[in-house]
Amino acid sequence: MTGSMAASRRQLRWVAKRMVAARNLCAVPQKSPPSSSEELMRLEEQCSAHNYHPIPMVFSQAKGTCVWDPEGNKYIDFLSAYSAVNQGHCHPKVVKALIEQAERLTLSSRAFYNDKFPTFAEHLTQMFGYDMTLPMNTGAEGVETALKLARKWGYEKKKIPKDEALIVSCCGCFHGRTLGVISMSCDNDATRGFGPLVPGHLKVDFGDVDALEQIFRDHGERICAFLFEPIQGEAGVIIPPDGYLKSVRDLCSRHNILMIADEIQTGIARTGKMLACEWENVRPDVVILGKALGAGVIPVSAVLADKEIMLCIKPGEHGSTFGGNPLASAVAVAALDVIRDEGLTERAAKLGQELRDQLMKIQQRFPHIIKEVRGRGLLNAVDLNNKALSPVSAYDLCIKLKERGILAKPTHDTIIRLAPPLTISMEELNDATKAFGDVLGLDLPEMQKQKPKAETPTSKQVGDSSRFRPLVCGTSVDRSGSDPMTSPGGPPAEAEDLRRWRRDPAEAEDNEEEEIDHFDRLPDCVLLLVFNRVGDVKDLGRCCVVCGRFHSLVRLVDSVLVRVDCVISDDPSPSPAGVAGGDSARGVFSHLARVVLGGIARPFQALGHILAPSADVASDRRSSPSLLSSSSPLSEFSHHSPAEVLRNFKEIRRLRIELPAGELGVDDGVLLKWKAEFGSTLDSCLILSAASVLSSSSVSPKSSSPNSNTSFQDACGGDDGGSIPESFYTNGNLKLRVFWTISSLIAASARHYLLQPIVADHETLESLELTDVDGQGVLTMGRPQLQEFRVKPVSASGSSQRTLVPALSMRLWYAPYLELPGGAVLKGATLVAVRPSPERWREVASSGEWGGSLGSSDRCWISSTFEEPYRSAAGMLVKGRTYCLEMNSF
Repeated sequence: MTGSMAASRRQLRWVAKRMVAARNLCAVPQKSPPSSSEELMRLEEQCSAHNYHPIPMVFSQAKGTCVWDPEGNKYIDFLSAYSAVNQGHCHPKVVKALIEQAERLTLSSRAFYNDKFPTFAEHLTQMFGYDMTLPMNTGAEGVETALKLARKWGYEKKKIPKDEALIVSCCGCFHGRTLGVISMSCDNDATRGFGPLVPGHLKVDFGDVDALEQIFRDHGERICAFLFEPIQGEAGVIIPPDGYLKSVRDLCSRHNILMIADEIQTGIARTGKMLACEWENVRPDVVILGKALGAGVIPVSAVLADKEIMLCIKPGEHGSTFGGNPLASAVAVAALDVIRDEGLTERAAKLGQELRDQLMKIQQRFPHIIKEVRGRGLLNAVDLNNKALSPVSAYDLCIKLKERGILAKPTHDTIIRLAPPLTISMEELNDATKAFGDVLGLDLPEMQKQKPKAETPTSKQVGDSSRFRPLVCGTSVDRSGSDPMTSPGGPPAEAEDLRRWRRDPAEAEDNEEEEIDHFDRLPDCVLLLVFNRVGDVKDLGRCCVVCGRFHSLVRLVDSVLVRVDCVISDDPSPSPAGVAGGDSARGVFSHLARVVLGGIARPFQALGHILAPSADVASDRRSSPSLLSSSSPLSEFSHHSPAEVLRNFKEIRRLRIELPAGELGVDDGVLLKWKAEFGSTLDSCLILSAASVLSSSSVSPKSSSPNSNTSFQDACGGDDGGSIPESFYTNGNLKLRVFWTISSLIAASARHYLLQPIVADHETLESLELTDVDGQGVLTMGRPQLQEFRVKPVSASGSSQRTLVPALSMRLWYAPYLELPGGAVLKGATLVAVRPSPERWREVASSGEWGGSLGSSDRCWISSTFEEPYRSAAGMLVKGRTYCLEMNSF
């Protein structure tokens, strides 16, 4: 009702606005467009989406490296539209090409040929040394094109199985903002709220050759491409260690994986080379270009590759109406000619070195403020010390730079990127560095006085961690001890590349004031990798108390492990297993509500306080207050369920719930039923091992039911219509008794109650595994099963008392007795059901041996896998397709 009323109000407001607008249009002359910067910014704020946080300066006119606002103020551009205007704003040769072509022909679409794109394609391929190009418009389109091309190549050339291709990318990367591209991102601001993301992506640390090699070894047969930026721009101009690109080239060649370089920002002379990969003389298999390819005049992007790769895409499989249009083609040719004719590649290398030299001199004046100056060519960054800068941010400094006539943009909170057009003069470069020095020396102290410092938790509030620095190779470094990365003879050469990620011990001793936060130099993506490696919710809870930054990042962990300590019953005097005393007529609902909803897990109080600080965890229990008796020895514990513990994690993709080992005592006579209805998706069901094989005459195990005087053999001796205990399964004279463990209880019956709220609350989940510490039972759900679980939740109806189980794989261990036709009994058998396949039951052929119920592929698989008597058991299980285990407590 509320939703419909809100929708009605929105519709009425829309109609009213249209009526007023129409009336005003007819009644009064149209206003002149706003002209002042303030009016234009206010108009954009009112009428445009708020997807950017721009520097408050309005571009009105630009030429070369200079920009003017509507009031006539002049600025030097040190952003270059994220390197899209390498040739300078409105370069006369490029503008001339635009005007001349616009007067002749602007668009033909690729449905026809035009006279400009072939020239552009030849120009581009010859300049960069590739056979072919595929034109698009924006950089993100270029990346999407390269991803599609890589997958197509993987399926056609590398013969990767259908829909199993993987693409590896780097944490900290930026390749655009389309849904397919952000699926590769480690930036939670870019992905949060846009799920479900596109699967088929793996991530690795940028610059870590060992990690890349490991991922190639583990998944190389399915990996079709490795996508990377030679220098990470949006991450803060991160330059990989020397030799990294060569190592990547070697690994990709060795494992038959495409090396895809995203040179959209780094390419076309920006770094002092036409491509940044040329710094290590590396030739990628695929190159993506954009931004400066259109010289800031028109969007142009292109993918370059050789014929073997490019011709995997056939007509009709990919394209763009505007891709390769004659107007863009003419502009791109002119843009490339300007780069070549004016020697902008060499100019970028020379002036870039001069810029860094001047910035390093400023760093010597302010060593406590500037941590690092880095860059290649005219793509540079100044990394600032967060503590020395506080409470001022890099954004605030950019505002002051603007007031001094320099336009720059921060990336993250402490990095200022400096990337002017390649046509910048030495005089303009000197003016910019002088302004930067003045901002640090004159403006920053005044800003720090005027801006109140944000309160940060002290060590007394959150626990004393002042003796530790970040994790290095998995080890927390103690200031009073030795550094595992530093030998007595000094730091090894291979550790030098890690220095910017951690604080030097000597520097830390000399400047105790900087020891407040030991993780300020680590980017969020690195911390998230550490937290994901930790995984365990209890350990993550401890991480939360280190600082406020950790508290916010822990919520974004995507790989979580929940170890359940115990299952608590609210019955003050429960009947032990195997002892009569329960009401056999009691329904499955009441029993499961008592056993499972009675609370799962122990001491999660600290985690609850951490993840939900605004509420008292002890008083915010969703479970009933009567779940634990006050006299119970467990009444002192918090009994939050996994769903409650996980409710403040927002980005979980992989979840593992680990249950305690041992049997679960339940009242005798309470029937727990489970129907594992794989139907046409059961791929295989096999018996792994058995302790012994007995004949019917040699064994007569006793029934474990205390009220039953009938032996096991007596109970199983009749036909299917005979009196068979509820604890046995029969189908075609195949009888099975299952030993109850706590994990089999949860996987079989209580799964509905335990997992349903978790799956419903966490739409980002891609895999869920439920197991116990001993591995007695395992239930795994993948993305399709999780979606099925959300769309059609399982239920235990009062009539059937059975629960459907959509599972990717399921394993139940330890079935003490399994009786086959003819009287043979398997003792200590292990049964496994794995890998559903939709095509499993499509082929059905008649067979005398299996009664016409198995396909030839099933018969072949069973015959080649099992020997008797396991072959008979496996055949009967597969033949049944649907098997039902009706289990009681023993």
